[in-house]
Amino acid sequence: MSRLDTVTSATLVDVRAGWLPDVGAGWLPEGRHRAPACAESAVLWAASGLADDTPLEALRTWWTPERAIALARADGAGPRCRAVAWVCQALGDVLVGADLRGLDLRGVDLRGVDLRGVDLTDADMRDAVMTDADMRDAVMTRAVMTRAVIHEADMHGADMTDADMTDADMSGAIMRDATLIRAVMHGAIMTDADMTGVDLTDAVMTRAVMRGAVMINADMTGVDLTDAVMTRAIMRRATLIRATLIRATLIRVDMTDADLTRVDMTDADLNDAILIRVDMTDADLTDADLTDADLTDADLTDADLTDAILIIAVMTGAVMTGAVMTGAVMTGADLTGADLTAADVTDADTRSAILEPVTE
Repeated sequence: MSRLDTVTSATLVDVRAGWLPDVGAGWLPEGRHRAPACAESAVLWAASGLADDTPLEALRTWWTPERAIALARADGAGPRCRAVAWVCQALGDVLVGADLRGLDLRGVDLRGVDLRGVDLTDADMRDAVMTDADMRDAVMTRAVMTRAVIHEADMHGADMTDADMTDADMSGAIMRDATLIRAVMHGAIMTDADMTGVDLTDAVMTRAVMRGAVMINADMTGVDLTDAVMTRAIMRRATLIRATLIRATLIRVDMTDADLTRVDMTDADLNDAILIRVDMTDADLTDADLTDADLTDADLTDADLTDAILIIAVMTGAVMTGAVMTGAVMTGADLTGADLTAADVTDADTRSAILEPVTE
């Protein structure tokens, strides 16, 4: 039988057996097809109403965005066997650029599905599973993704303005250049996520977990990171003007060249943090723990470091004019070349500190 005859005569039985369309106009030759559909998916095929001898062309006509979403709902409620991604591989990525605005997508299983450019404005995706999904340039404004699982999904350039991702898990996700203005991500997990260049202006990220996340050049103006955990996060050149990081855990974070003007870091944990050349003008660091932090050439003009802990911190060349450091603990700190003009160091503990400041 010719290759063309094989393609023409292909049916649902062949698809379920693991045959795949070739990059060209045929099917992959015998020996290169994938594993057959799993036994758990039988209930989904039965629910489709398709006969086993349904020809390939009829299957392709049948496979629409509406059918894909119906299957995602059924799979999410049942076997959870990545059914949509499996069928898309054989019959086509029908959800690319699809209009899914306002749909009820609670609990859907869209793992590994190509969702590039999809419009999910106002969609309800609570408890949805979208691990490994390709969501580049997707529009998810005002979408509700509470408790959604989006592990290692690619959301490069996606628009999630005003989205609600409370308690969502986006570990390892790619969100480069994504827009998350005013997004709510309370308790969200973004461990090791790539958020380079992301816009998080006025986002709410209280109690979020972002260990090891990369946020280079991110715009986090006005973001609320109260009680957030950001250990080892890389935030070089990030903008955090007016950001709230009260009680945030920022151990070993790298904020080199970041703009932290008027940031509130009251009681924050900045142990071993890299804060080289940061702008902390008017920052509130009351009770903050900056033990062993590197503040080389940082600008702390008019900052409030009342009762802050700066044990063995490096502040060489730092500008601290007008800073309030009453009760601060700076034992063993290095202030070589620091500018302490008009700084208030009343009751500060400077035992064993290297004090060669520039005072005029």
